[in-house]
Amino acid sequence: MLYKFISNNYIRKNIALGWPLALNALLMQSMLMIDTLLVSPLGEVSLAAMGIATTIVSFILGIQMALANGTQLVMSRAVGSGSPSKLSNAYWSGMLINLSVAMGFWLLLSWFDTDLIRWLTDNKTLYIEIGAYLDIAKYLVLFTAITQVITAMFNAIGSSKTPFKSYLIELPINAIASYLLIHGFNEWQGLGVIGAAIGSVIAISLRMVFLSACLKYKAELTLSFTSQFSVFVNNMKLHFIEIFPVAANVTMLSIGATIYQLLYSQLSINAYAAITVLMPWIRGGHSLLLHGLMPLPLQLARL
Repeated sequence: MLYKFISNNYIRKNIALGWPLALNALLMQSMLMIDTLLVSPLGEVSLAAMGIATTIVSFILGIQMALANGTQLVMSRAVGSGSPSKLSNAYWSGMLINLSVAMGFWLLLSWFDTDLIRWLTDNKTLYIEIGAYLDIAKYLVLFTAITQVITAMFNAIGSSKTPFKSYLIELPINAIASYLLIHGFNEWQGLGVIGAAIGSVIAISLRMVFLSACLKYKAELTLSFTSQFSVFVNNMKLHFIEIFPVAANVTMLSIGATIYQLLYSQLSINAYAAITVLMPWIRGGHSLLLHGLMPLPLQLARL
């Protein structure tokens, strides 16, 4: 009877911790799903351009989420050890690593976006719209770097419902803002593909503010930066060495769908537009399994 009680209690605890993680992973991809669906009425050219642009962004977001999963492992162990200083060091190390990687991708998209677009497709009708979307969407990379580490912190301390609530705020705002900016209202005709990127940036920035506020007013957390600079740099190196295998494994597992969609970019516009409509759903299911269920053991490391 005791074993049965413990087993049932353990299963219930796993489910309570796991379902927000799985939905968070799915909802993260929903941002790009919303943009794709709202752009589809603009025609095949805009939809194909959106497909290539969101594939690039989705690949970067996947790497950021993989790094955050590794950081969550370190945070969960710090929570389990009951050491506030270790938890604080893990948080700031993970934040600076993720922001550094995000800044690297931001610079890549700023300086080499034209070369990247030409490498992916030789259809010149797509160049302008892909470039216009990436000029705005590259800021998603910076905001997501922050939100992913904060999400990892909430998951590590067992508050996985807080990031879930943040998505419930982000997605309606993203849908409404993107729709109005893409298609316009009254006599204003809207911005097209660029409007989708702006709507997503508005939504993710509000989500970042919400999560930052929740983290700041979390009573049991003390995330003040107290370490000496040299000590912190050494801790950050050790942190990166530990999380790199986790991030690399998750990235390699998630890279398949991205490579396929980038290869499909060599098809005709009509064919690629059809693939663009289908791929967000495939990527969403893949993300649900990979980024949603795989981090559960990491979260349980705190117990």
